Amino acid sequence: MAVNWRIRPDLSIDNYQGVYSSVEHLIKVHNRRHIAILRGPIGHPDADERYRGYANALQANNLPTNPDYEAQSLFELKTAAKLTKAAIDRWLQDLHLEIDAVVTGSDYMALAAISAIEAHGLRVPEDIAVVGFDDVDDSQASIPSVTTVHQSFYDLGRQGAEMLLALMDGQTLPARSIMPAQLIVRESCGCIAKSLSLSNIVMDEHVEPDLNNLNPSDESFSVI
Repeated sequence: MAVNWRIRPDLSIDNYQGVYSSVEHLIKVHNRRHIAILRGPIGHPDADERYRGYANALQANNLPTNPDYEAQSLFELKTAAKLTKAAIDRWLQDLHLEIDAVVTGSDYMALAAISAIEAHGLRVPEDIAVVGFDDVDDSQASIPSVTTVHQSFYDLGRQGAEMLLALMDGQTLPARSIMPAQLIVRESCGCIAKSLSLSNIVMDEHVEPDLNNLNPSDESFSVI
């Protein structure tokens, strides 16, 4: 059967919900109120959806969006590092903004943001929390490790291949398919520090932790 190649179903990660969850986590778990964003380029579908998640999460929690707290970067590593540093310098050095968290459009932006923030003598996450997107290997290996939104390129590729085979078989597919995104909490938002402190106390006192009374708000149970 001939395939109608004019039909091009869209497959993507849930960029909107991934960033929405990140912002809600910063607000509800870590009480952050001055959240800036380093977003991808305007007009890029993924970047636009991630920004929409950021803006809607702020509004849902009665926090306003502010153009002064917004900056653009690119997803490519070297350019992202340069533009991210310029944005952090502008916020902290030129505008003297009261920022307590930065949501970024990629892990490479997040890693660059952490370096730039620390260059100003501030600490991540104690002074400014940072959240990335993608869950690249470097995000887990960095110090601090980066809280991020996981997207599986393997799963995206597999789903894309299955959709292609379905089209070749003459099946009708929805115009758009969205795969779920998962928030992975690590050190850069502050979650892991709490669980590590608990572990140190337990080791020092040689007592068993009461698993029934652990506070789920530290999300140590969902750490990767």
